[in-house]
Amino acid sequence: MTLTLSPEIAAMLAAWNAHDVDGLVDCFTPDATVRDEGRRHHGPAAIRAWFEELCDRSAPRIEVTAIAEADGETILTVSVDGERAGGLSERRYVVATEDERIVALRIVP
Repeated sequence: MTLTLSPEIAAMLAAWNAHDVDGLVDCFTPDATVRDEGRRHHGPAAIRAWFEELCDRSAPRIEVTAIAEADGETILTVSVDGERAGGLSERRYVVATEDERIVALRIVP
């Protein structure tokens, strides 16, 4: 079985790679949470600040290398290339969606 990305996850990835902060924030519900680097970012303002800081720090671009589903979540294995971060790294993005928007994103090294 081949898994494909849901429209909301595809939109998040497109906004991420374009460094489109507004587009990325629009993919999330008002009460969404992002967990990254041991920090929790809850709600649109916090998610916006997190992504702006991330773009300023490393201008990341991601490429999905594998997709899986478990316990109602989509698990993306991604290759992250930050032009100011010093090269490629691999991460897992665990995404939960509801009503065609993202309610949770957990980034796991």
